[in-house]
Amino acid sequence: MVTPNAYSVSAAYITVEFTNTSRYEGWYGEGHRIERYVNGSWETIPIQFMVPAIAVMSPPGLTVTYNLSLHQEQHDYQPGRYRVTFVSVPGELSAEFTLT
Repeated sequence: MVTPNAYSVSAAYITVEFTNTSRYEGWYGEGHRIERYVNGSWETIPIQFMVPAIAVMSPPGLTVTYNLSLHQEQHDYQPGRYRVTFVSVPGELSAEFTLT
C-alpha cells in the first residue's frame, strides 16, 4: 500500500508499506521499478539508481515501510496511475498510487 495513495506530480518521494499477510516466510530486495498505467497496460519508467545487493527476510505479519525516490531528475512525470513493484519470493509486491 502507498500512504497516502495520491501525490503531487512533483513529489520527490512516496511512502510504501508492505505487510506479509501469508503464513509463510518470504524475502524481498530493495530493487524496484516504477510503472505507469497507459492504455490498459503497465509501462516501466526508465530510471536508473543504485540498489544494495541484499535480501531481507519477511516473516508472516511483518510490515515494512519505505520512502522511495521518484527520481524526478530522470523522468518527466505526468498525472496518472502508477505503481511501484518490488521483486520478492514468492512473486512480486506491488502498490498503486496516483500522481495529480
